[in-house]
Amino acid sequence: MKMLDYKYSVVQYFQWLQRVVDFAKKEYGAEVELLAEEDAFIYEYKRKKVVVKGNTPPRDKLYILLHEVGHLSRIFENVSDSTFFMDKAHNRNIKEKTMTIMEEVLAWQKAEDIAKRLDINIESDAWKRLISKSMLKYIQWINEEI
Repeated sequence: MKMLDYKYSVVQYFQWLQRVVDFAKKEYGAEVELLAEEDAFIYEYKRKKVVVKGNTPPRDKLYILLHEVGHLSRIFENVSDSTFFMDKAHNRNIKEKTMTIMEEVLAWQKAEDIAKRLDINIESDAWKRLISKSMLKYIQWINEEI
């Protein structure tokens, strides 16, 4: 069995998770749900809700939550320009898919800014592994119909 390479205690990750939850509520009036169910990580702008589901380890859950709040932050900062927000035409053409990938990258970048603002330490190797894993799924998705 592979041991997780946590740099901090599990308690610390949960404290940081709560810090992000509180931030999302205060800054964006967003409701946050952290559920141990099927894996699903979503933000719903219309309902101002972030849902992070899954039995992921606490560090990954923290990083995923930061990413989803990164989407919320970008939406609030770019109200007049929704260029990169996914599936506006609901037809998932190659242009929409490309914009979705761009938005995903920008949300990860925004997540790093939020972590710094909230004094949350990001472990570089673990962060990069999670981004790579996430982006690989999007790259596979974009190639499904090409």
